Amino acid sequence: MNRSLLVTLIGCLLWVPLFAQSPDCTETGRLMRLHLKEKRYAQAAEVFEGMPLGCTAGDDGILADAEKVLDYQINLTDNRQTQKPYVAKLIEMYDLYQKTHPQNTKSLMVRKAMLMDKHEMAPADKILALLDDSFTRDRDNFKDSQALYRYFELMTAAHKKGDKSVPDARLFAAYDDLSIHLMRLSSMADDVYRRRYRATTNGIRALMNPVPDCRLLTDYYEKAFEKRSVDTLWLETVIKGIYPKSCGNNELVLKASQKWFELSPTADAAENLAVLHMRTGQKEKALGLMQQAIGLEKDKTKRAQLRYNLAVFNQSDKPAAFAQLKQALEENPKFGKAYLLLAQMYSGANDCATNLFEVKALNYLAAQTAQKAGEVEPGLKASASKQASDFLKKVPTSDEIKKAGMGGKTHIFGCWINQQVVIPKP
Repeated sequence: MNRSLLVTLIGCLLWVPLFAQSPDCTETGRLMRLHLKEKRYAQAAEVFEGMPLGCTAGDDGILADAEKVLDYQINLTDNRQTQKPYVAKLIEMYDLYQKTHPQNTKSLMVRKAMLMDKHEMAPADKILALLDDSFTRDRDNFKDSQALYRYFELMTAAHKKGDKSVPDARLFAAYDDLSIHLMRLSSMADDVYRRRYRATTNGIRALMNPVPDCRLLTDYYEKAFEKRSVDTLWLETVIKGIYPKSCGNNELVLKASQKWFELSPTADAAENLAVLHMRTGQKEKALGLMQQAIGLEKDKTKRAQLRYNLAVFNQSDKPAAFAQLKQALEENPKFGKAYLLLAQMYSGANDCATNLFEVKALNYLAAQTAQKAGEVEPGLKASASKQASDFLKKVPTSDEIKKAGMGGKTHIFGCWINQQVVIPKP
């Protein structure tokens, strides 16, 4: 027989049984999934043990099931040493998938970094590098709120240690980018995830608060403003983030607020600018902007809050403030704070009283109104009862009621109030 033909035949004979003994990814994957579906995790783990790791790189469903199996094995014990082989296997699986699918959007390197961090399998700088690379390359799919917080926590720690790879400007830029990213994620999330993203936002602000001083922040933001002032979300981070807390509402905050309202004339932007103008004594501008905010707001509950804010701004004009509070209560009948502010206004409405008896009798109306706050908004009940009790301490005495001949009678207050109260019999 021809020697080359003999070699070929022998090769074929050797190859056939080897191929036949190799587990089939589809079949073993199907069996593993069946065990998982029936919550037979131990049997699923046995199937996975006999499966080539390459199967997880070739099928997304097998990858997901293999994660469940390894998570099960990791969670069987609290012993770190016992857990580590399974963690290492999971990391190896992620690395292989990443290598064969470099453009995937599964954020596997984020998961890898968090596993290595939790199980102390890499130093902080390596974890930071993995998270930073993931955030830089695939930000849109970096959605794990805990990982986002850990990323910035590691960055601030490196900055505090004087790590030259995290200078002031890089830390501030990372804070801005993370804040913007969390805003975007929050705007698209359901209530549960929205709360998580907001908690993460508050967390990274807390991490930043002890770090910068105003001079450093101002230098960074003034330079950044030239490049980023067309980004409304970035402007919002300047206005609502750490800068005002460190530097106050200075010219840069005003400039950013004006630009934000110019680019995005929303109720939120108008209200923010109104508050700034009110703080700097520009009351007329503030009132005008708050009116714009009310006109721009479509949500009734939010609009009621804006009307309340306008009433607070304009308490010196009692008829105007009263009108806003009444409208606020029409839009949100359960707005207890509006009743409490009305009660305070009634109690101090000396301009609507013609004598001392009426000045004191206004406190009956104030007490009744304060009690309504607790009725419509149970969370305010204690505060409302306390305020009502304080108002009742200032009502006419029994002798004063007798002298005025008002016991059991109804008294009508005109002016901007247009309300009536029954004076109790002494």
